[in-house]
Amino acid sequence: MRTVAECVAVLAEGSLTSVDLVEEALRRAEATQPELRAFARLRADRARTEAAVADELRRGGDTRPLLGVPFAAKANHDLAGEPATDLGTGREQPPAAADHPWIAALRGAGAVCVGQTTMPELALWPYGPSRNPWDPTRSAGGSSTGSGAAVAAGVVPFATASDGAGSIRIPAALNGLVGLKLAPGVVPSPDHWHGMTSAGVLTRTTRDTALVLSAALGDGRWTAATGAAPTGLRVGLALRLPSPLGARPSAEVAGVVERAAELLRAAGHTVTSVSLPIAAVPLSLVPRYARGGADDIAELAAPGPLSPSGQLVTRLGRRFSPKVVAGARRRGDAIREKVRGLPVDVLLTPTTYRPAQPQAGFEGNGAAKGMFAALPWADWTGPWNVTGLPALSAPVGVSAEGLPIGVQLVDVRGDGAVLLGLAQLLEEQLRWAERRPAVSA
Repeated sequence: MRTVAECVAVLAEGSLTSVDLVEEALRRAEATQPELRAFARLRADRARTEAAVADELRRGGDTRPLLGVPFAAKANHDLAGEPATDLGTGREQPPAAADHPWIAALRGAGAVCVGQTTMPELALWPYGPSRNPWDPTRSAGGSSTGSGAAVAAGVVPFATASDGAGSIRIPAALNGLVGLKLAPGVVPSPDHWHGMTSAGVLTRTTRDTALVLSAALGDGRWTAATGAAPTGLRVGLALRLPSPLGARPSAEVAGVVERAAELLRAAGHTVTSVSLPIAAVPLSLVPRYARGGADDIAELAAPGPLSPSGQLVTRLGRRFSPKVVAGARRRGDAIREKVRGLPVDVLLTPTTYRPAQPQAGFEGNGAAKGMFAALPWADWTGPWNVTGLPALSAPVGVSAEGLPIGVQLVDVRGDGAVLLGLAQLLEEQLRWAERRPAVSA
C-alpha cells in the first residue's frame, strides 16, 4: 500500500521498476474486485507495455516527476484507443480519439494508467456500484466511487476523479482519503455541468495530492503549500445549513468537525462560528445539474438505459432553457460574493452529514425516492461547486463503527493552496494515513 511519494522514491532509487509497480496494482485490482467492484475495466496488457517503456525512458535519463507511477482513471475520463466513456450507462462506446485533458496531463508527466474505475450513471449520484474498503457492506460514495475504493484499498496510489456537486470530496470523506476540488479550469477539463465540475485526484495523503497536481500542472505552488503550515487565518466554523438546505450532521460528524476546529485553534488560527449565506444554492445548482445530465446523455453515441431516477433528472433538465441556465450561473456568482463578504479566510464544515451508509439503502429505489435519497449527501459540498470556490475534504475522525469521517475546508479568498497547508497540519496531528481498512491490498 504505497503512497505516490513512496512510488516516486522507489523508482528513483531503482529498488523497484514501473513494471513491478504496475504488476502489483493489477494483482491488487483483481484480488479486491469481487468485494469492492472498483474497476469498470483493466487495461493490463497496455499498462504493462507502457510501464516497460517508462522503465526504458528512465534508464535513458528521463526525469519526468511521475514517470512509471501507476494510477487509475475515473470512467468518464477518456483514454485514447480505449472505449470512450459510457458515463456509467453500461453500453460500450466507440474508441476514444484522444485522452481526456486531465489524463493527457498525467500521462505527460509519465504516469501509467492500469484501468478505469466505476461510476454511477451520468455521474449524477453520490453513490455507485463500488463498495467501501472499510466495510464492504457500505457505500464508497460517488460519483467517483470506484476511484475512492481503489485508492483506499491500496490498489493504486492515486486515481482521477471529478466533482460536480461533491464527487471528489464525498468519496474522500467516506473512504478516509484526501480530495481537493479546485476552481473550474485549474485542472484541465472541458466545461461541464455549466461550470460546476472540476477534475482532480483522490489520494491517501495531502502531500500526494500536492505532488500529483504540481507534477501534472507544472506548477510547484501545490507542493510548496504543504511545506509550511499557514498562520493566522480566520476560520469560520459552520455546523448548520440554511433552509432549504438542511442535512444536519450527526453528533459523531459534528464532534469530528469540532475536533478539527480545536486543532486549528491550537495551531494559532482564529475559529469563530458563522452562518452561511447560501440559502439560494438550489436555484443555481438544480438547473445546471439537471441540464448537465440531459446534455451528457444527448452526447453519447450509444447511450444505455437509465434508471428511473436518471430518467427523472434528464427529463427535468430538458425543461431548463439556456436562458434559465445562464441565470443559474449568475446566481452562483452572486452567492460567491456573499460568501466572500464573511469576515473569514477559510470555512470549516462537515463534508457529509453521516459516515458511509449501507449500500443496500441506495439500491432499487423508485424515481423520486432515489433522487431524494441522494440530495442530502451533496448539501454540504454542492454550494462550493455553485460558487466555484476551492474545497477540500480531509480525514479527521472515525465513527463508533470504525468508518472514516471527513471535514471540509473551503478557501473563501484564494486558489486553494492554503487548504493543502491546513490539511497537512491536521494530517500530521492525527496520522490518519497510517490506518488500514478491512479490505486492504
